[in-house]
Amino acid sequence: MLVLLFFFLAAMALALPSPQRRIAPKAVYVPVGNSGYVYYVNVTVGTPAQPASLLIDTGSDLTWLDDKGTHCLPGSSPASCAENLALFDPAQSDSYTLLKQSAFDDWFADPDRVRGAYFTDKFGMGSLAVGSAQKPFSLQNYTMGLAKTGTFHPGKYGMIGLSPRFPSDLPPGAVHQDNPESAEMLALMKQQDIIRTRSFSMSLGHREAHSGSLLFGAYDPSKFEGSLSVVPMQKDTDFDRYMDYQVNVSSVALTDPRGKTKQITPTTFNRIAMLDSGTVMSILTKDLYRALVEATGAHYIDGETDGRLWVDCKKIPDGSMDFEFGGLGKRSRIAVKLVDFFVSEHGRELGADGSTLCEFSANDEAHDGTLALNQSFMRSAYIVHHLDEKVIGLAQAKDVDQGVGSFEDVIEIKPGNSMFRLE
Repeated sequence: MLVLLFFFLAAMALALPSPQRRIAPKAVYVPVGNSGYVYYVNVTVGTPAQPASLLIDTGSDLTWLDDKGTHCLPGSSPASCAENLALFDPAQSDSYTLLKQSAFDDWFADPDRVRGAYFTDKFGMGSLAVGSAQKPFSLQNYTMGLAKTGTFHPGKYGMIGLSPRFPSDLPPGAVHQDNPESAEMLALMKQQDIIRTRSFSMSLGHREAHSGSLLFGAYDPSKFEGSLSVVPMQKDTDFDRYMDYQVNVSSVALTDPRGKTKQITPTTFNRIAMLDSGTVMSILTKDLYRALVEATGAHYIDGETDGRLWVDCKKIPDGSMDFEFGGLGKRSRIAVKLVDFFVSEHGRELGADGSTLCEFSANDEAHDGTLALNQSFMRSAYIVHHLDEKVIGLAQAKDVDQGVGSFEDVIEIKPGNSMFRLE
């Protein structure tokens, strides 16, 4: 009997995961680089792999690169070709398949526009957890755009688009006959059993950080304060579809350098806000914009008529603009430092004292009431995007290195997780 008991206990021990042998989550970690006001990931495309750097855009739905054949023609600018970080040569890839010639046409902020062909190829980025180790991750037959003409700022990067695809009511993995890029990256990752849910978390890192992170299929609670506040994604009011990552802002306040907080919106305040990592400028209502300008001391420069506001970089006051979401009150509050509403990379010399002006990166063009909380906001927030449940998780990002580096603290987002269900 003792022998049988010994073998039973030994079998149970083998069946249970050891604390030292933590089961690896189905997740993909991708480091995020920061070149000032561009947040990007390094990827590879094709067989053999060709490297590229792509701007992360949660406000666009297409991943695209520049066609080396048309951007580096004889007579083109050698400098623009040499500095381009997103060139792809389809002739050098054994896994390249052309889908539609001259089919994609993407518009961005005027006058940026790129046009070209759809194609599929092997796409690699970041790493996948395998036991206690990591291995390079790649996605097979991923649909992308190959830009042949157009302009895009910043010009040396391509783009990785992470917004919901249109039409977004297609089943996961399905492709619309008139829109081949409609099978989004998250759907393909789930279809190929790389992640269990169409979800990703993102932290850009604080203003001076050189690294952030993207986690597909998981989140990292060591990178944010407290717990996530989960709010529903909002449909685009014009199309009645989930086309962007939009949430309800229910309160905005200002905290001054002494730590005193003043409410600047009425109790009935309720505005839709888009979360867009690809845009520097925050778009606010006139009242919010005016309050932010007064709090920061941003001003015009005499004699200039371009509409830009500036402030001495060393005189930006402490304090924050505080946003709350979904009627959840203070537990959903994200405090955005006032300094994060300025771009030092656009700075300019003032004079002999060596001081520098920083450019104000907000405007009052939310004419229909829809806000855009872009890079300024997203540097302060840890955000989980969950397309299967149509929810967004928000928390205050810690002021630490937001690069993950390992999967030790990572929690996988599994189907049916009650944390992300609002019913």
